Amino acid sequence: MNRAAASPKQKPRPKKKRMSRLSRITLLVTAVALALIAAPVAADYAKSDWQYFKAIELPLGADRDGLVEVPIDAQTFEGSSRGLADVRIVASSSGAGDETQYKLVIERAERRRSAVSLNMRDLGSVQRSHTQFVLTLSQPGNLHNEVEILTSSRNFQRRVTVESSTDGTTWAMLKDNAEIYDFTIADRSVTTRDNHVRYPVSTAPQIRITIIDENEPPLDVQGATGFFIDDIGVREIEWPATVSNRALDSERGISHTVFDLGGHGRPANRLDLQTNQINFYRDVNLAGSDDGTWWISLRTSANIYASDTPRFRGNALSLGFADSAFRFYRLSVFNADNPPLDPLLGTVYGPAHNLIFQPHPGARYRLYYGNPLARTPSYELEHLLPYLVTENLPRAQMGTQSANPSYSRPPTPTKPFTERYPWLLPLTLTVGGLIIGFLLTRLWVEVKQKLPPPPA
Repeated sequence: MNRAAASPKQKPRPKKKRMSRLSRITLLVTAVALALIAAPVAADYAKSDWQYFKAIELPLGADRDGLVEVPIDAQTFEGSSRGLADVRIVASSSGAGDETQYKLVIERAERRRSAVSLNMRDLGSVQRSHTQFVLTLSQPGNLHNEVEILTSSRNFQRRVTVESSTDGTTWAMLKDNAEIYDFTIADRSVTTRDNHVRYPVSTAPQIRITIIDENEPPLDVQGATGFFIDDIGVREIEWPATVSNRALDSERGISHTVFDLGGHGRPANRLDLQTNQINFYRDVNLAGSDDGTWWISLRTSANIYASDTPRFRGNALSLGFADSAFRFYRLSVFNADNPPLDPLLGTVYGPAHNLIFQPHPGARYRLYYGNPLARTPSYELEHLLPYLVTENLPRAQMGTQSANPSYSRPPTPTKPFTERYPWLLPLTLTVGGLIIGFLLTRLWVEVKQKLPPPPA
């Protein structure tokens, strides 16, 4: 009986075979992908067409079994065409050099937000002390790390503590001295508020929220919503910005500050401002330009403020905008009837750009750029990258910029005939118009002579 009962339990062995087959298939797919990546490519690379190059200094341990990433620096951004379409990685193992396929990766922040159902109980306040309530998870075991406190109160600033418990008796501190606030200017229809409290990830079934009121009246708490926030951060590039121009339009009450990044092509999507002035609120616009003359709007109807009052203390001095690659950024501050702000300083940030490729053992690599006629390459690596490990790759570095000695400047295209002789087209139209007018006049005279005279 024991042997007969034991025999069915020994059937999972084929699963090990299937697992081993799956492992072999995975290894085979990876090997094929790496083989395709390592294969030479034939694009539009010709050494004499690229103006600059930089040596790529590979990290220790880089071999053909793995990928490396190369961060793009300011000099490469400035010397290449927009979008890095003309960037090429070339192996110098042979005399002519072999073009190596790569993938340009632009790092993007990602936030995954999911709601967690909560039930509120034991809401109460102690005058001139605190407001407290307990939140219970509707589905125990869910992850949570943020609570939104729902309130109709306005113009407040409070400290908040968050505690967790499994039995409702013993409480452990999750977050101390968190802050919620509301900043409202009713006559200007302006409201800035943050009533979210973040704390470390927890699965505790009960959360106790304590709002420190001190000498202020208690908030009108109407409920709370829980969330689980999963933030995937990115690396950013910091571009120090110098102020190249300040101007004041007194008639319209607008102050203009122009920030210079020192070169074009640098990716940017955020401007952080610094000022010593407090207790202000201003509407602002942001524009970008390559030459400091023609401006393209990047952000309208934004606002900045800083407040240090007994009832509210905080600021908002950061402006996000669409990905750009301008050299100059102009901040226009609408002062209305208020005096201009103290001189503003700024720092610009943008997403990091990395090139991912697979090096060969013993090969040396160069990065070529500076060819405005080059097209964006299309490599197989673009489609194979999702199946490869690309997290925490070894980082290579780029050397100093060098001029390509074999660079041959492309011939200047011949201008069209009409551009070489701009006076010819207006002259032709004028002469043609005169001839047509003369012919129409003669026709009218001949027709008039042949018509019968009008009746008396």
